[in-house]
Amino acid sequence: MKEIKKIGVLAIAKIMALLYLVGSAVIMVPYSLFVLTQGGVTKEGVRWWFFLGLPAFYYLISFAVVALGAMLYNFLSARIGGIKMELNEEENAAG
Repeated sequence: MKEIKKIGVLAIAKIMALLYLVGSAVIMVPYSLFVLTQGGVTKEGVRWWFFLGLPAFYYLISFAVVALGAMLYNFLSARIGGIKMELNEEENAAG
């Protein structure tokens, strides 16, 4: 059995926040096109900051939440133990 004792806070936060950014952009781009084609423009016009800003805001929030989660994991794993995993060793066929 192997144990995950510590997680790199910035490394996991950057990766997860980037995944959330891509995921939110995948949703927001079609949504914004739908709103534009369905006459969803108000008197003030299209609020482009919403369509562009929401994925960026989601990136920042997810970075902070994942970083806090990793810090909490590191704190707790030092006191009560980390996640235990059983791993298989495989030989690389290419060399």
